[in-house]
Amino acid sequence: MAAGTYQNWRDVADLAMDAIAKDPDAWGDAGAGKNCRSRLIYLYNRRTGQLVRTQIVIQLSAHQSGKSNRIITAYPRGHQC
Repeated sequence: MAAGTYQNWRDVADLAMDAIAKDPDAWGDAGAGKNCRSRLIYLYNRRTGQLVRTQIVIQLSAHQSGKSNRIITAYPRGHQC
């Protein structure tokens, strides 16, 4: 997913999780005590500033005591939660 951006995959993962935490496009129940949040992110080439691609990323979090704050995983997917 980071190909062509001149960023490593950890930077792109951090970018995606930060964007999802601040303003998810979709949010729903993922079952088994988990919540699903997703967002469309825009990946730019750090050297040229050109848009490389857009990608929907989902994040699964554990639901605990009315809060959903423990991130389990985040990964690219073709559709929103």
